[in-house]
Amino acid sequence: MHGRQRSGGRGRAQRLALGLCACVWLGVGCSGGDAEADASDVAEAADVPDGTDAADDAVGPGLLVVSPNPVDFGFLAPESASEVPLVLRNAGGQPITVTSYTLTGSSAFTLIRVDTDGARTERNASPTTAKPVELHLPVALAPGESTDEFRVGFHPHTPDGAQGTLRFLTAGSSGDPEGVVELRGNLGGPCITLSPASLELGGAVVGTQVERELELSNCSEDLPLTISSVSLLPGAAPGFSVDAAGLTPGGGAAPSAEAPVVLAPGVSGVVVVRYQPTTLSATDATGELVPDLGTLRVVTDAGIANRDVPLRGFGVASECPIAVIRIQEGAEVPPQTRLHLDGLQSIPVGSSLKRFEWSVEQPDGSVSGFLPSFRAPQPTFEANVAGEYLVRLRVFDAQDNPSCGDAVAQVQVTPDAAVHIELLWDTPGDPDQSDEGPEAGADLDLHFALSAPDRLDPTAGTEPWFGMPHDSYWYNADPNWGDLDPAIDDNPHVDRDDTDGAGPEIINLAQPEEGKNYRLGVHYWSDHDFGPSTATVRVYVHGALQAELNGVTLEDRELWDVGTLHWPSGEVTPTTGTDGGPKITPDYPTPFPTD
Repeated sequence: MHGRQRSGGRGRAQRLALGLCACVWLGVGCSGGDAEADASDVAEAADVPDGTDAADDAVGPGLLVVSPNPVDFGFLAPESASEVPLVLRNAGGQPITVTSYTLTGSSAFTLIRVDTDGARTERNASPTTAKPVELHLPVALAPGESTDEFRVGFHPHTPDGAQGTLRFLTAGSSGDPEGVVELRGNLGGPCITLSPASLELGGAVVGTQVERELELSNCSEDLPLTISSVSLLPGAAPGFSVDAAGLTPGGGAAPSAEAPVVLAPGVSGVVVVRYQPTTLSATDATGELVPDLGTLRVVTDAGIANRDVPLRGFGVASECPIAVIRIQEGAEVPPQTRLHLDGLQSIPVGSSLKRFEWSVEQPDGSVSGFLPSFRAPQPTFEANVAGEYLVRLRVFDAQDNPSCGDAVAQVQVTPDAAVHIELLWDTPGDPDQSDEGPEAGADLDLHFALSAPDRLDPTAGTEPWFGMPHDSYWYNADPNWGDLDPAIDDNPHVDRDDTDGAGPEIINLAQPEEGKNYRLGVHYWSDHDFGPSTATVRVYVHGALQAELNGVTLEDRELWDVGTLHWPSGEVTPTTGTDGGPKITPDYPTPFPTD
């Protein structure tokens, strides 16, 4: 064992209060591409007081006017996108400067700035916080002057309604509040909700029938909902059928375009889905039952007309319980979300379920587990690593008969910071890389630094590692690189520090600074006698995987100079050593005492 030790709260309880800071303006992320819409037509529609010309605005303080306002995107299908140009105009008598903005509400909304050369900077809305985002190039507007370099985008992942608020902050304006724009998407008009979002029919003995109910509700406060069709899409497995007579009080004909069913505001109706298999379900190479699948489509006059409900069932020789998964946090979450899983909605054969068994397929490098155990009916699971997780549940009845098939729920973990960096590692000498506790695994550290070479030890060279304040790592987890105002989220944060094996270690930066280069490094703090580890670094930019650098094996005390992140391009350039491979420095010096 090596003599360098850290407490379990390494650095968090010991962190020094740093007096140094870098005063910089931080902007937002950028991606290439030209603007798709012409903002000139919107500029002509900017609000001008009646009876005045743009050059003859009222004398007085500056006044920021934004149009259009509100911005209503109407209805967009999931994963589609739209942009609306904005015009910011000084309708007052004195100059103003747009210095920053806040964007809150649904993360489906994005503020986009298009420079004169067509380069775009983008930032998504924050659901809960309203920290100002400083513009790296403030916008000065003389009286009567306007700019059309901003746009609002809407990219929904679900058909649900979305709202947001965009507020431009200025110097010299009398607006109070200033430049407030309300954002809307998939709102207004008739509204429908479906419960549940998917239907598990479970196992049905061949020749017998099972049925489940699907509730359709008009979620509008004042408008009727017209249902013109409820039907199975072509390709559904034989055995599925639909009965929509329950949508009308007392029963009746299924809805059609010629004779639709109309639900009043707040009223619900029920559709019955039946499943009667004629043959036993096949098994795959692992011996698992292959389910029969289908899709139920509901057609209405809501903004998104077609809503689909997946169906699943199994043809079996004898009755078996049905596993059902509910996830409190939903199907799309940011990293480090603790998922609350519920298997108690599963359906037994007879009166009760005897036991539960959870499993998960998780992204490469993730070693999270279920707490308190994989047998708990309602465990939690921490989704730390970005990527797709497939959660499975198998249940057993009182006679120990397993469910006909595993219930499966997909969870997509997507970073919500402009820059999200993960370090993961594999240590073959550690027999259990998922266990926790002091020295229970190898300890590698993620470093994220400005290129400024200011180290605690100026004689150690020009590299930024372990420098204060410009290297963010476990001992300098929350440096102040930018604005002195702590409410402005323009500094990196070490959001997860793993001291006992496998990772991930996570660093996020919400507002990178344009024109800056950021260095990425990995230091092997202590192997705790488990031997070498193979490290992987993943860099996400605006939620998308920008670079993955992997397969680098490190020994105790070595430092891997991973590469450089260039902003605003988001490009990652790997650092190479003299031999053309990764740059690794043995026994790298640190400012911490060693035995």
